[in-house]
Amino acid sequence: MSEEIKQELSSIDDNHELFSSLKNLSSEDRQLVFDGLTKTFFKYLNDINNNLELGTAAVQGNIFDIQKYLLSEINDIKKSLFVLNAKLDQVLLNKN
Repeated sequence: MSEEIKQELSSIDDNHELFSSLKNLSSEDRQLVFDGLTKTFFKYLNDINNNLELGTAAVQGNIFDIQKYLLSEINDIKKSLFVLNAKLDQVLLNKN
């Protein structure tokens, strides 16, 4: 048995009120309590997972928006460079 599990069992043993409450229940009632705790635990884990997914989706949406903005800026720079290149060609032609 790992040290961590031993510590957990020790803390349960030290909690006499909890231990007495569980000891006074029938096996079926203890199982119902444990089932309820398990369902609650998994519900909270599911809620955390859903919140993480929503957060991840929001971040992905923000990244997509930034990518669109950067592509737009790059296209504007490309157009400006094309215009500048055409003007330079014109200046060079006029110079000769």
